[in-house]
Amino acid sequence: MKDKIRYTEIYFPNSRESLSNYIVKNDLADKPHLIPSLSLVNILIGANNSGKSRFIRYLFSLNDFLFNLNGQHQAKYYFKLLQDLDEEFKQLFFSKRRISQIGKINCNYICNMYNELTSQYGEYINTNKPIYKSIDDILKFLCDEVEKYDDNYYEYGREPDVYRDYIDYSQIVPHYQDYADHPDFEDFMEFSAEGMFILERIKEFINKFKEKLGNELLSYSKDFNFGNEKKFYIPILRGMRPLDVDDQHKNFYGDRTKWDYFRSTGSLTDKMQIFTGLELYQSIKEKLLGEPEERQLVKEFEDFLSINFFENKPVTLIPKEKSPKVVHIKIGNEKQLPIYELGDGLQNLIICTFNIFTEKERCLFFIEEPDMFMHPSLQRSFLEVLSKFDQHQYFITSHSNHFLDMTIDFANISVFHFSKHEVTQPQFHIRPSSPRDRQILLDLGVRNSSVFITNATIWVEGITDRLYLKAYMKKYIDELEHSDPDKYSELVKLKEDYHYSFVEYQGANLTHWNFNPDDDDTYDMKASYICAQAFLIADGDIGSESKGNRKAIYEEMLGNRFLALQVKEIENLIPAEILRQVVAKQFKKYGGNTDLIKDEDYARLDTPIGTYLDNLLPLSKNSLFAAESGTFTSYYKGTLCDNAVKIMKNLEWDLTDDLRAICKEIFDHIITQNKNS
Repeated sequence: MKDKIRYTEIYFPNSRESLSNYIVKNDLADKPHLIPSLSLVNILIGANNSGKSRFIRYLFSLNDFLFNLNGQHQAKYYFKLLQDLDEEFKQLFFSKRRISQIGKINCNYICNMYNELTSQYGEYINTNKPIYKSIDDILKFLCDEVEKYDDNYYEYGREPDVYRDYIDYSQIVPHYQDYADHPDFEDFMEFSAEGMFILERIKEFINKFKEKLGNELLSYSKDFNFGNEKKFYIPILRGMRPLDVDDQHKNFYGDRTKWDYFRSTGSLTDKMQIFTGLELYQSIKEKLLGEPEERQLVKEFEDFLSINFFENKPVTLIPKEKSPKVVHIKIGNEKQLPIYELGDGLQNLIICTFNIFTEKERCLFFIEEPDMFMHPSLQRSFLEVLSKFDQHQYFITSHSNHFLDMTIDFANISVFHFSKHEVTQPQFHIRPSSPRDRQILLDLGVRNSSVFITNATIWVEGITDRLYLKAYMKKYIDELEHSDPDKYSELVKLKEDYHYSFVEYQGANLTHWNFNPDDDDTYDMKASYICAQAFLIADGDIGSESKGNRKAIYEEMLGNRFLALQVKEIENLIPAEILRQVVAKQFKKYGGNTDLIKDEDYARLDTPIGTYLDNLLPLSKNSLFAAESGTFTSYYKGTLCDNAVKIMKNLEWDLTDDLRAICKEIFDHIITQNKNS
């Protein structure tokens, strides 16, 4: 799937008094106001009064900052394109000896634009004058000039003194011989041919750089309007219960927010919207009474809420006319109730997702504490929604350690740690961080005693086992959507970190754990007193004599909560169509044929996967994939896993029967442990 274009860096103006005391602690000491490594979702986290909320309000109200984009649309690509355009333009024009007369096309316009842009913004794109728009303006300018001269060729066919530098009259004026006796006729013919040549070169020049700029980016710059896109600020002061008693639906929250935070920055533009939720009653009402497509949009939003948050139960939003005028909601077969009787978490969820869903074009969302009143499982669902609606970009403040924990399972999330430092005046430090940064947890007041355990645990050998199984479990649920809708409805609601969690026991360390809670032996650690009911998955060779036949031991301890794979290790279970894609590059390099990779040849207990693949590479002199044991080397174990999981997300593929059986056992355990929750 193609990545969406988004900001990857923002260089905010330190000249702004409101931003002067913010310092970004990054590797670029000369750029303390550069925010690097931006992603789809950007979480600003830190202790109270560490400057998080003020900062996203500043970002929301900014209309003068520098930025960079991701992928092929990085700023350096456009500055290189502008440099090439400038050099070729000068070469085209200034190499001609009649440039002064050809110069009805204003060469200085282009040269000055190049000098202005590169001298000030050589590394970043300016929001007020994006470089890709400047390049587009240059090309449009040249198009207009050429079109003007093309249109006038025939109109001025009898006036060689005006347009002789552009027109070869021998080609377009039948009576050009009338001018044959003119004393300048010979020079006229020479330069009119040269003018015609230059115009043709300009046309080629325009087409060449239009292609380089790309229709895709022109569409992005037109539709997304980087630097001037629509922005939504969702403040802490929000809710769906109208405060006025006369049913006028005044937005007191919005007015108060503007007064408190934005009166000194000047009036907000039409593209900067403060959304507090008090607008929802009127907005839903107007849409339901509006055009068919507006009514359909409300229906689609209700379906969106049903699928993502309410276990596929039908959801209906009703802007009730009877006083007090407030949105009512009906979920499944439950009684229809006013929104204020269904809890603040539900109101918060609807407020935070309404515009994310209804806005189809790219927007920026600045959300204060979206996790407010939300259960951790609902927080996970909210992050999943942000990942789905990836045309937008999000900046959110939070104190939730659950958010931090969940970021491990989501791509395109960046975490920024805010801290306050007292010098001569308060300074706010912004540090790009890892979600596992211990200091962040300390700032949030998180201690071990703060965390409760989930209802079921899945014990696996290491990280690759966990990542593979998560991919297989998701595929298993997806396949049930059509083959067994009832089972699908039961499993799709299960949330990691709430209904179940993974535990990595790291190979031989498994011997340190005792899963029998009634065993009086204190030599081993008692897993049952540390985590929820364990479902243990082990490689197939756990039953070998070299490993002390531990299979029998764990079968006795755990019964049906123990699963020994019927293959040497979990990599032997990778479906063939996925494995072929993952190793295609190495096979091509070493003369291997990926068509020879077949499940039945390697999905075995006695077949080390690394050795199996090495034997299919005729040009490889040494072992490429296999470690000494025959399984993958540590490098390929991690690298191939990452690539395989990515391919599984984007490629159509099927689970093998063995994988379906494994997934069924895992989900049966999870359901059993959650049946009363």
